[in-house]
Amino acid sequence: MPRKLFVSSTFIEFKEYITIGAGGLYFSADFIKNNSLEGSTYVTFYTFEENDYKFGIEFSKEDRIEGGFALVRPKGNMNSFYTTARSFTQEVVSLKNLMSSMKGKKKKNNRFEIKFDQKEGCYIFTIPNVTNEAEK
Repeated sequence: MPRKLFVSSTFIEFKEYITIGAGGLYFSADFIKNNSLEGSTYVTFYTFEENDYKFGIEFSKEDRIEGGFALVRPKGNMNSFYTTARSFTQEVVSLKNLMSSMKGKKKKNNRFEIKFDQKEGCYIFTIPNVTNEAEK
């Protein structure tokens, strides 16, 4: 009888990722640790005119920066942080559509690989092209 591999719905094929959820944007512990970002206090997001589904991210250790969102650490966990950045997820149409499309779907569908891009000079992640049914 043929066997079939069980793969957990939470399995992610990459270790450095960003999770987009209703509560905010969460950065994986491996991403934070591997990129020495533990001391970061703020994050800034960038959009790209040539691609509505590509986003840039920079981290800062400054007290406050223009356009920045504060990073929040869960109690007792220095290798993990997130930012609510609601205006970013609600005002950027492609992110808003993605959030709407994720309701009721498996959790791993909202995780995206993040890596440093030498050309752009910042961390990059891309999301799939999702069209909001209400816009049709």
